[in-house]
Amino acid sequence: MTDRPPRRTRAIQVYTVTGATFAAATAALGGQMLTGHDPALGAGTSASTGTVASSAAAVRRRVVIRRIEQTIVVTRVLPPRSPGPAPGGSGSAASPSSPPRVVS
Repeated sequence: MTDRPPRRTRAIQVYTVTGATFAAATAALGGQMLTGHDPALGAGTSASTGTVASSAAAVRRRVVIRRIEQTIVVTRVLPPRSPGPAPGGSGSAASPSSPPRVVS
């Protein structure tokens, strides 16, 4: 038969390793914040030196210039064409006395 440890022992091992990994990660991040390298706060006070970074030098504003392009289509009503044969065939032409219809 195989000599496996009971399930309870494996569960305790998993919980122990998980807890130790969490504690190590928390300690590493706490040490990083203690030295003044907090990524959420950016450049701030340093615990070891007690100095404050200049806000004008630390914050550099980025200027964004946006160009808005707008296309405008200008239409105008043309006067009716002179009466004559329609180009392309002998279809019925619009009467020259009626003004052109504007469809929008």
